Amino acid sequence: MKGETIILKAVVTSTRRTSKSQLVWVSNKDGRLGSGSLLKLNHLSAGHHIIMVSGYGTRARIPITIFQDLWALYQFPMDHFKIKP
Repeated sequence: MKGETIILKAVVTSTRRTSKSQLVWVSNKDGRLGSGSLLKLNHLSAGHHIIMVSGYGTRARIPITIFQDLWALYQFPMDHFKIKP
């Protein structure tokens, strides 16, 4: 829900020395969100986001939908959440 806190966390495993501040988080909708292995956010805009975390030559993508309010959540088609083969 818009305005609620979400937590984004990335775990880096490596045999070399790492600095978690080298991890950068970006939303395709809101732009750069911050850096580090853990982010707490409550300012994402409503809508569908692809959150990307990158660092150390790799990246991961996470889809997330932020709803404006409970009514928007209730109106969202539930078949969207089904896992497709």
